[in-house]
Amino acid sequence: MAKAHILGLCSITLVASFLATPAWARPDTRTMTCQQARAMLNQQGAVVFTTGDRLFDRYVRDRRFCQFDEALKSAWVPTKDNPQCRIGYRCVRPYNFSIFDD
Repeated sequence: MAKAHILGLCSITLVASFLATPAWARPDTRTMTCQQARAMLNQQGAVVFTTGDRLFDRYVRDRRFCQFDEALKSAWVPTKDNPQCRIGYRCVRPYNFSIFDD
Protein backbone atom coordinates (compact mmCIF):
# COMPACT_ATOMS: atom_id res chain seq x y z
CA MET A 1 0.00 0.00 0.00
CA ALA A 2 2.78 2.43 0.89
CA LYS A 3 4.64 1.63 -2.35
CA ALA A 4 1.53 2.35 -4.41
CA HIS A 5 1.05 5.65 -2.57
CA ILE A 6 4.68 6.70 -3.17
CA LEU A 7 4.46 5.67 -6.82
CA GLY A 8 1.30 7.75 -7.21
CA LEU A 9 2.96 10.80 -5.65
CA CYS A 10 5.99 10.39 -7.92
CA SER A 11 3.71 10.20 -10.96
CA ILE A 12 1.86 13.34 -9.92
CA THR A 13 5.15 15.16 -9.33
CA LEU A 14 6.43 14.14 -12.75
CA VAL A 15 3.26 15.30 -14.52
CA ALA A 16 3.28 18.57 -12.58
CA SER A 17 6.86 19.26 -13.61
CA PHE A 18 5.90 18.90 -17.28
CA LEU A 19 2.89 21.15 -16.83
CA ALA A 20 4.99 23.78 -15.05
CA THR A 21 7.28 24.17 -18.07
CA PRO A 22 5.68 26.78 -20.31
CA ALA A 23 4.83 25.60 -23.81
CA TRP A 24 6.21 28.87 -25.18
CA ALA A 25 9.67 28.39 -23.65
CA ARG A 26 12.23 28.65 -26.45
CA PRO A 27 15.67 30.27 -26.77
CA ASP A 28 15.47 34.05 -26.68
CA THR A 29 18.09 35.73 -28.85
CA ARG A 30 17.87 38.89 -26.74
CA THR A 31 19.45 37.01 -23.80
CA MET A 32 22.35 35.61 -25.87
CA THR A 33 25.34 37.10 -27.58
CA CYS A 34 25.37 36.99 -31.36
CA GLN A 35 28.04 34.29 -31.25
CA GLN A 36 26.00 32.14 -28.81
CA ALA A 37 22.89 32.34 -30.99
CA ARG A 38 24.87 31.45 -34.13
CA ALA A 39 26.59 28.57 -32.35
CA MET A 40 23.23 27.14 -31.24
CA LEU A 41 21.86 27.37 -34.76
CA ASN A 42 25.00 25.85 -36.28
CA GLN A 43 24.91 22.98 -33.80
CA GLN A 44 21.20 22.16 -34.16
CA GLY A 45 20.64 23.11 -37.80
CA ALA A 46 17.20 24.62 -37.19
CA VAL A 47 15.92 26.49 -34.13
CA VAL A 48 12.75 28.38 -33.28
CA PHE A 49 14.04 31.51 -31.55
CA THR A 50 12.11 34.13 -29.64
CA THR A 51 13.22 37.50 -30.97
CA GLY A 52 10.89 39.91 -29.18
CA ASP A 53 7.72 40.19 -27.15
CA ARG A 54 5.39 37.61 -28.72
CA LEU A 55 7.73 37.35 -31.75
CA PHE A 56 9.39 34.14 -32.86
CA ASP A 57 10.45 32.41 -36.05
CA ARG A 58 12.27 29.35 -37.29
CA TYR A 59 15.86 29.92 -38.38
CA VAL A 60 18.01 27.46 -40.29
CA ARG A 61 21.71 26.89 -40.90
CA ASP A 62 21.37 25.93 -44.57
CA ARG A 63 19.02 24.73 -47.32
CA ARG A 64 18.88 21.15 -45.98
CA PHE A 65 16.53 22.32 -43.24
CA CYS A 66 13.93 23.76 -45.64
CA GLN A 67 11.17 22.06 -47.57
CA PHE A 68 11.89 21.19 -51.21
CA ASP A 69 9.80 24.13 -52.48
CA GLU A 70 11.35 26.73 -50.16
CA ALA A 71 14.28 29.07 -50.68
CA LEU A 72 16.67 30.70 -48.22
CA LYS A 73 16.34 34.29 -47.07
CA SER A 74 19.06 35.87 -44.92
CA ALA A 75 17.89 36.66 -41.41
CA TRP A 76 19.01 39.13 -38.74
CA VAL A 77 17.87 39.05 -35.11
CA PRO A 78 18.44 41.23 -32.05
CA THR A 79 20.92 39.79 -29.55
CA LYS A 80 22.32 40.99 -26.24
CA ASP A 81 25.37 42.52 -27.95
CA ASN A 82 24.12 43.29 -31.45
CA PRO A 83 20.74 44.73 -32.50
CA GLN A 84 21.15 43.19 -35.98
CA CYS A 85 23.02 39.90 -35.68
CA ARG A 86 23.07 37.88 -38.92
CA ILE A 87 21.87 34.60 -37.48
CA GLY A 88 21.53 32.54 -40.65
CA TYR A 89 18.46 32.03 -42.80
CA ARG A 90 14.71 31.61 -42.84
CA CYS A 91 12.94 29.25 -45.22
CA VAL A 92 10.51 31.10 -47.50
CA ARG A 93 8.25 30.12 -50.36
CA PRO A 94 9.33 32.30 -53.28
CA TYR A 95 5.95 32.16 -54.99
CA ASN A 96 3.91 33.14 -51.93
CA PHE A 97 2.85 36.77 -52.47
CA SER A 98 0.85 37.22 -49.29
CA ILE A 99 0.60 40.81 -48.02
CA PHE A 100 1.58 39.48 -44.57
CA ASP A 101 4.99 38.12 -45.63
CA ASP A 102 8.06 40.29 -45.55
